[in-house]
Amino acid sequence: MQTKRKIAISIFVVFALLTISTPLIFSPNASAHTPGWNIPTFAYLAVSPNPYGCGSSQPLLIVFWINVAPPTAAGSGGDRWRGMTVDVTTPSGKVEHFGPITSDPTGSSYIQYNPTELGNYSVFFNFPGQNLSRTGPTGIVGADSVYIGDYFMPSNTTTTFTVNDTPTSYFQEAPLPVSYWERPINENNQFWSILGSHWLGQNEYGATYMKYNPYGRAPSTAHVMWTYPLTWGGIVGGDHAISDSMSFYSGSQYQLKFSNPLIMYGIVYFSLPVNNAIQGNGVTAVDLRTGKTLWTNTAINSVSFGQLYDYESPNQHGTTGSYLWYSGTAIGTGITNPNQTAINQYIGASSFLGASYGTDKNLGSVPAISSSTQAVNAPGSWIAVDPQTGKLLFNETNVPSGTRAYGPQGEWLIYNIGRADANSPFTYLWQWNN
Repeated sequence: MQTKRKIAISIFVVFALLTISTPLIFSPNASAHTPGWNIPTFAYLAVSPNPYGCGSSQPLLIVFWINVAPPTAAGSGGDRWRGMTVDVTTPSGKVEHFGPITSDPTGSSYIQYNPTELGNYSVFFNFPGQNLSRTGPTGIVGADSVYIGDYFMPSNTTTTFTVNDTPTSYFQEAPLPVSYWERPINENNQFWSILGSHWLGQNEYGATYMKYNPYGRAPSTAHVMWTYPLTWGGIVGGDHAISDSMSFYSGSQYQLKFSNPLIMYGIVYFSLPVNNAIQGNGVTAVDLRTGKTLWTNTAINSVSFGQLYDYESPNQHGTTGSYLWYSGTAIGTGITNPNQTAINQYIGASSFLGASYGTDKNLGSVPAISSSTQAVNAPGSWIAVDPQTGKLLFNETNVPSGTRAYGPQGEWLIYNIGRADANSPFTYLWQWNN
């Protein structure tokens, strides 16, 4: 019964802490009040791994936080909890001090610690208290909050950990496969990234461009898995050639029948030739493993390069922008200063941004919209194609000329040199990204 009573008390304490912190999270923005409030805080501390093996390949991680994030924190703006300190007391009684430390936007932080003594350690975390501001260490104004000017009261906590002489075993990455494998590659198999590499097209820098894949791994022994006929081949035969040994043109010299293929997610994309032309029958997508044709779009003749854009935000993590691109003329009707309310009502969506609607919808028929439309004829536009279906997605107009290169997050960059006017020397380098 005593054990059950302790569990009940612990649950009640956790519920009480959540009850105290909830108003700080969900209260609406409002003006600060006078006099300011003194708001209690609760400090937390975690050490991992515990126990820790002296001589381990990785350091010990000490994580600390208080129960509420700085209410004005928003991205890189707003306040942070400042002046936090951590004191580690070793088994011999030596005290190692860390700080002052500034929190991240969530109100937490961490340190890495390498113990050198065997035995029991203690860790003391202290939050000194702070008046909340709308700006923090970056000087960038953050979100408004009813708690601006209020005093978040000091709090502290203590924990312990043990160090022994057995090095800690850590998670071992999955080795590269020695047999057949399929997509999707499990995201825990991080070493396998070299197997799942792509070929998005040549970067346009250097004397010969970049015509090889520097980050992927090919099979040790190449072998034919399937074939895809592009045109007639072999000996012509009969008396219909200049000589008996004459063959059909192979399409592998200057007039390439298979040019600029792109590879994304184990799918190869290429133009289909028509008769003696290198393209004209559309673009097709073929599974590299099985040879199965996944889609063909006869409305386009080629794709120039691919894109895998990694968009990072507080709401999502990972690559989301998967596109094939070709350069062409964007023709249609553009909307300048769109009446968002009218568009939303017409297509029945809460927001037209990113929404899809059927071909029965004609935005030009809505007076509130058509009054702001204009014809678009934009040569040199980048036109995006869905690599999974071959459907056209959108276009980017006013793309400048220059040298194209792949950026760190998967964005395509264009570099060029500029000058003030046609009579001035080139004096600066500029960069554009899509």
